[in-house]
Amino acid sequence: MKTIAAGRFPLTLLINRTLRDSDFERVFILDCHDDQASAEASLAAQKGGWTEASLCVRDGWSWRAKYRRTPHSEWRQVRRWPTVKNGARPPLFIDDVHRIAAWLERAGVTADWSALLREPWPGRERGEELGGSLQAPNEYLRTEERRREYSAVETIVMMIVQEGIERGAFSTRSREMANKEKQEQLDRMSLKTLKSLSDRTEELESELETMREEMRRVKESGGRHA
Repeated sequence: MKTIAAGRFPLTLLINRTLRDSDFERVFILDCHDDQASAEASLAAQKGGWTEASLCVRDGWSWRAKYRRTPHSEWRQVRRWPTVKNGARPPLFIDDVHRIAAWLERAGVTADWSALLREPWPGRERGEELGGSLQAPNEYLRTEERRREYSAVETIVMMIVQEGIERGAFSTRSREMANKEKQEQLDRMSLKTLKSLSDRTEELESELETMREEMRRVKESGGRHA
């Protein structure tokens, strides 16, 4: 069993259990533990079974998992995306590819180059803004098959991750465009409203000046009758 450094504790143990006659799971909060051995003992004592265990720290009103395991695995450190601030850069692309491909291969996933090249890539072509400098998907597959720098599974993971990157970028651009159009519409409405208010102000000023002229004429007329 993989050892978690003692300095990482104390951590609170949470487990997931499948609800009876249901497809859903429920999270149960167990005790806080000062070392890995006591957390393992607590898991071993669970008679109802469990599907996932997490060692967590308190994060406001929720729990933030630091390590996770299943009944058949060792503890794995939980990886998260860094906060996008202060010029933070994303994790290395290839590190994620290696890790995901290894997970798939441990699960028994295999891929044969000849089978992969039998049909065209079913995903989308490279986007012009992000993938314009990259090889076209089918050409890329053939190049990697000749080079054999990465396994077939690793290459497919790279293709899927790239597809996800471009989809995310497209969604971001779509939101930005929608927000820009909405802001432009609001700006046009604001200008229209300001123009309408300006026109109405001029009308009111004209009406006020007319009333003043009428009042002066009434006063002058009253003075002459007196």
